[in-house]
Amino acid sequence: MTGGRKVDMVKELYISSTRSLLELKFPPKPKHDYLKTLDTSADEIERFNALDMLVQCYRCNTIRNSGWFLSGECDQAIKTILKYGCDSEDMREGIGVMLVKEGVQSEKVHDFDSAFKFYEASLKFGIYNPEFRYLRLKNIAFCLCLKGRFDSAEEFIRGAVALEPERYGGWKNLGIVLEHQGKFQEAADCYRKAIDCSRGEQRCVRHYKRLLARQPTLRNTCPPL
Repeated sequence: MTGGRKVDMVKELYISSTRSLLELKFPPKPKHDYLKTLDTSADEIERFNALDMLVQCYRCNTIRNSGWFLSGECDQAIKTILKYGCDSEDMREGIGVMLVKEGVQSEKVHDFDSAFKFYEASLKFGIYNPEFRYLRLKNIAFCLCLKGRFDSAEEFIRGAVALEPERYGGWKNLGIVLEHQGKFQEAADCYRKAIDCSRGEQRCVRHYKRLLARQPTLRNTCPPL
């Protein structure tokens, strides 16, 4: 589709230059207090809350870097979550959701590398909450698109669409994946589905119009808006 050109995926995906604000929870205790709780025989609720606050300690450090994790900090945060989050079967779904939420937080400030790491780590945990299952699949596919890994993204985004077929974000992202795989007719169908589900969401419309402009032969089979 791009004639061998390197594609700026931020522009290609219509990612706004505006970053959202982080939703920070400022831990009332120092990091070592939470580590001490996690290393004791505290009950599951206390341990989960301690781990949540410990992760927020890492997150608060990103304020100095416009919300981005400094090199290695995201890896250390995930390593800590995995170390203490795998101890109990009762905590596992909560840990998976925690990782997805941290991925969303990183996306808000366009720290997509960290977001991908959180989403990828969450795959180690079963999530039964349908909202977070959908969010994980859709968002990890989006991050893979940013990396140009469209074949890998397809598996995840098809899973999201199967889980929530009436939500437009999944169809839009599936369209992106298919377009960059050269499957233009399928991509157009997905963009149209996204437009229908969203009742004309702007980015869905722009993706569809741009695809028709790039592939004029599609106009024979794809109706104009």
